[in-house]
Amino acid sequence: MAEVLRTFLEELSRQRFDWSERNCFTVCADWVKLVTGRDPAARWRHVKSQAEARRVVRRAGGEIVLVERAMTAFGAQTTAEPRCGDVALVTAPRSRRGDRVIYRPTGAICVDGTKYAILTIDLGLVVWPLPVVRAWRVEWAPR
Repeated sequence: MAEVLRTFLEELSRQRFDWSERNCFTVCADWVKLVTGRDPAARWRHVKSQAEARRVVRRAGGEIVLVERAMTAFGAQTTAEPRCGDVALVTAPRSRRGDRVIYRPTGAICVDGTKYAILTIDLGLVVWPLPVVRAWRVEWAPR
C-alpha cells in the first residue's frame, strides 16, 4: 500500500485545495475510494463552496460527527494505532484570528504511523506529525 499511497500523494502535491473537488475531507475519501472501490463521502460530493461545506459540517454536528457517520456507514473500524494508509481526523491549524491560530479537526491520511498528510488551503499538501483525534482502519482491496 505504501507505493500506491506515495503515488497518490505525489499526484495530490501538484494540485491545489478546492472546496468542491479537493478539500481535507474529500481527499481522504478519494484515497479510500481508490483503495477500496467505495466512496465514504458520496453523499457530500455536491458541496461547491466554503459556505456550503460549513453548512454541511454544522448540520451534521461538527467535523468529528460528520466523519464518524461517514466512516461508520462505510463500515470502517476505529483504530488507536493508525498505520500507513489509514485515515484520521487530526488537530491542525486552520485559520488565524489576529495573533491567535485556530485549530480544528482536519481530514488526514496516515503516512507512517506518526506523520499525516493533509491538504491545506495555503500550503498545499503537508506531511507532518499531528495529534490524532480519531482514526479508522482502511483495508486495502486491490482491484
